[in-house]
Parts: sequence; structure tokens; C-alpha cells
Amino acid sequence: MTATSTATCGKCSSTQVPLPIVVWQGQLTRNNDVLVLYPSLWEVDEQPAVFRTPYEQAIANRAADVMNNPAVRSALDQPGISEVRGNLALQMFSHGPFAPADRPIGVEAVPGKLGGSDAGFFDRIIVLSLKKIEDAINAPPKYPGMPAGTIGPSFFEPGVIWAPSPDAYNFSGQYVLYLNVQRY
Repeated sequence: MTATSTATCGKCSSTQVPLPIVVWQGQLTRNNDVLVLYPSLWEVDEQPAVFRTPYEQAIANRAADVMNNPAVRSALDQPGISEVRGNLALQMFSHGPFAPADRPIGVEAVPGKLGGSDAGFFDRIIVLSLKKIEDAINAPPKYPGMPAGTIGPSFFEPGVIWAPSPDAYNFSGQYVLYLNVQRY
């Protein structure tokens, strides 16, 4: 099934992405391989690479050390596909003038580098193994109208993040990113 996602607004252009998007395709060996995903959703403003580019460039370093994260290791023993909260991956400085820029959906207040509070984004880590994928595929579907093996990590957007700033009046919302595992 193919659909398109279109984002439009007064200041941004329309972007069409065919859905579903294949994130990874390959072979996992039972009790040996683990697939770790770092899903994120982004709001893109006038400067689309201010925060996203450094975030994406740093994922490889964080992923190289992911198996030293006790929460990820314990997730391997839990049934079903596991979602783990990772470390603070991005801290957006909120003091002084702020130009509209991209930002991940799901930021939260963290202690500021210069006092006060900044906006921070913590990694979301999805932990998959062959057993977890097979269990998810063989379980009844969790979401109406979606196949078994679908998970839906949600990203909460709290609304006001900085004040005053161009983003001070953004609206709160709950966003869900659906991921589906399949056997080929």
C-alpha cells in the first residue's frame, strides 16, 4: 500500500514522501543480532538543518555505544518490541535571540547551560531482535486497520517551549509514528 504525506503551511513548502518508507531490510540471526532504531519527527522552519544535521551526525557515535546502555540491554529480555528512552541527545540553547529553526517534536525542559531552562530532546530507541519481530508478527494487531507487527511510538509536543520567541505560541499535540515489522 502506498500513500503520500504532505505538509503545507503559510511559510513552508509542500513535501511529498511516498509511504511506507523502508527503514531497514536485512537478515537477523537469532540470539546474535539486534536492530536498534532511533526514530524522530521534526518540525521544519526557515532553517531546516540547524538542529537536525548535528543530531543526525551524532547518531552513529551514540549507536556505537548503545549496547552499554542498561535500559537497552534489559529490553532484550522483555517480550515484544521495546521502546527505550535514551540519553539527552540535543540541547537547544534558549537564552538570547532565537531564529526560527527546525526542531525535533517531543522536546522538554532541561536545566539550562547558563541557568534557567533549555529545550532538550532525548533519544527514542526501538530495540528489535529476531525473536521480538517474530513475536510481534504472530501477536494480534495492536491498532485497528493495521497489520500485526505495527508499533506506534508517540511524540508529545508540549506547546510553549520558549518565551518570547517565534515558537512561543506553538500548539500542543500528540504525534504517532507507526513502524511495522514484516518477514520477507
